[in-house]
Amino acid sequence: MSLSRKQTVTFAVALAGVVAVAAAMYLYEAQWGHLASNPLPDLVAQLPPDAPVIAYLDLASLRMLEGSPLATLLGLATEGPNQDREYQEFVRDTGFDYERDLDRAALAFWPPKAKLAPAPQGKEILAIASGRFNQAKIQAYALRSDGVVASGQHSIYRVPGDPAVSFEFLSATRIVLASGPNAEAHLMAANSLGGLDASIQALINHVSGAPLFAVARADALPESIYAALGQSSQVTAMVKNIQGFTFAVRPDAYNLDAVLDAECDSPASALEISTLLGGFRIFGSLALSSPKTKGRITSEQAALLSNLLAQVQIRQQESWVRVSLTVTPAMLSGAASSR
Repeated sequence: MSLSRKQTVTFAVALAGVVAVAAAMYLYEAQWGHLASNPLPDLVAQLPPDAPVIAYLDLASLRMLEGSPLATLLGLATEGPNQDREYQEFVRDTGFDYERDLDRAALAFWPPKAKLAPAPQGKEILAIASGRFNQAKIQAYALRSDGVVASGQHSIYRVPGDPAVSFEFLSATRIVLASGPNAEAHLMAANSLGGLDASIQALINHVSGAPLFAVARADALPESIYAALGQSSQVTAMVKNIQGFTFAVRPDAYNLDAVLDAECDSPASALEISTLLGGFRIFGSLALSSPKTKGRITSEQAALLSNLLAQVQIRQQESWVRVSLTVTPAMLSGAASSR
């Protein structure tokens, strides 16, 4: 089935967007291979076993990379960052500033499509964080708003908002937070050490040595993500052969190596996806050179997209497809100036 020019431009922009997000958020290894030899972060091991999407962030290690683009992006590279008044008040009331006090965090997500019992009616998120917490101040902050919910031996605090957040201290240096209709249930499930789902565990093993990573089972993602594929049933069928995604970031003092991997159901499916992405990159370069496209975006945006499409690498090995990119400080500056 042939793609229309509109679909071609849409796919090209989508591909560039995925690479840009991966460059800002995720990166890791330069070589193929699973990383099962890397120990599973203990925070990740404490996440509820039914979580279909998991992310991990090691801010303590990133703070050590002074001048790193990622550290700068996260506000960790400079002292006295510009903060809005609401956040300044939060820091004053709780004594907690994530740029200074948060060391590591593991997050679990349940997208609306995820099959849970009972079925959720909103975004389900849980985070386990380690760092330095002023427990007395944080508890007082919660008690001023909604208060404490006692459940057996657990003291769960709730802070109203959109969404509301429930939390519990696991220790003086560890806290678990959750939002969504099943927040309290997820808090109880955390720290149960019941073991992660086998498919999620395999994806985590692929990137578990990275200071920042995320993994997702494809069957748990919302159907809406396929809407960008338009009416091409052929492309949709190929994309649905993907079983899982991993994202990872490996920063150094100068660059970010960004990697987005997709695990397919067979080597043949992986080859199809790799070929499809390669075609999108070619068509995207052609679309960006057309006068019609140039009239819709600024010259800075066009230069940034062209640079991304030229630099991105697409590889296939066995059942895996990899999209990778080394992001330089100049590219991040170009992204900021193109907004």
